[in-house]
Amino acid sequence: MQAVQLRLLGADFSDARLQVTASAAALAVQVQAPGLAGSLQVPQAHGAAVSGRFDRLYWAALPAMQTEAAPAADGVDPARIPPLQIEVADLRLGGVPMGRARFRSTPVTGGMRMDEFSTSGGKQRLRGSGSWLGQGAAQRSQFRLDVDSDDAGALLGALGFGGQIGGGHGKLGMEAGWRGGPQDFAPPNLDATLALDLKDGRLLELEPGAGRVLGLLGVAQLRRRLMLDFSDFFSKGFTFDRIQGNARIADGILHTDNLTIRGPAADILVRGDTDLRNQRFDQWVDVQPKSAGLLTAVGALAAGPVGAAVGAVANAVLDRPMRDIGARHYRVTGPWSAPKVELVARGEGNVPAATANAGD
Repeated sequence: MQAVQLRLLGADFSDARLQVTASAAALAVQVQAPGLAGSLQVPQAHGAAVSGRFDRLYWAALPAMQTEAAPAADGVDPARIPPLQIEVADLRLGGVPMGRARFRSTPVTGGMRMDEFSTSGGKQRLRGSGSWLGQGAAQRSQFRLDVDSDDAGALLGALGFGGQIGGGHGKLGMEAGWRGGPQDFAPPNLDATLALDLKDGRLLELEPGAGRVLGLLGVAQLRRRLMLDFSDFFSKGFTFDRIQGNARIADGILHTDNLTIRGPAADILVRGDTDLRNQRFDQWVDVQPKSAGLLTAVGALAAGPVGAAVGAVANAVLDRPMRDIGARHYRVTGPWSAPKVELVARGEGNVPAATANAGD
């Protein structure tokens, strides 16, 4: 049997060949397609688990991650979905290898529970769980995802956030709920908390008009301005040692007050809102050059090891009082496609004070 377009496990596959074999115990389905190869066993017994084993399963990237989605009225009752036990030897998302994958679900009263979604053996280690409850317009989904990544930029690209971070390794976490089923997942629909802790990567310069969803996106738009204000710091690229912070999404607004980007020569603190529905920024960005490395280097040049020790002491004594020297404070407002970036002075307008641990 040949299928021009096959929809399976929430994804579409073209040019699929199917072989179906029926027995008294189960329906066996073998499938072969460029992005899909494996088999499904569908038992005849009511309530028995549907099991699947796939050599490969290649999903496209998730463009719905960038836009708002209205809950789909597809009539699917999650309570009628049998238990699922799926194993994948080679899972790819948007061309990014995810390694081996495992999925387990169980029917519950009023819907289904996702007991496990996990990947292993690759650069992206994911572990998720959640639920899908209700029918029609009353459907509601909950999901928790924890990620340990060796290439955060590649993972974000696979999830529809490409072109924002290059490389980087660390952890991402999310707890989210939304109206509708799993197919209705989109950032503007979410009530969610996010946590980010990445090291050793770089912020990429974004093209005007590209969809901007994460709270640090306004910072990437600043690169040209920072090249003017701090060309000696950023002329070799907008690299970071660590990005760390939390955010909350509610009513289509992503808010953060502690997103810190630490670089070799400066730290950046981002606070404010990103309107995901109207695609607008309302952020404050503080850029704080580091003086410590300069003081130590001057001491070392002046008097060798003794001078370096003196410079280190000077760093410890003077670093905190000197932190605001040379700092820049920006206001980022307006649409994602053409944000307005203003250099403001501390005390001008309504510039909020930085959090106590912003430079610790």
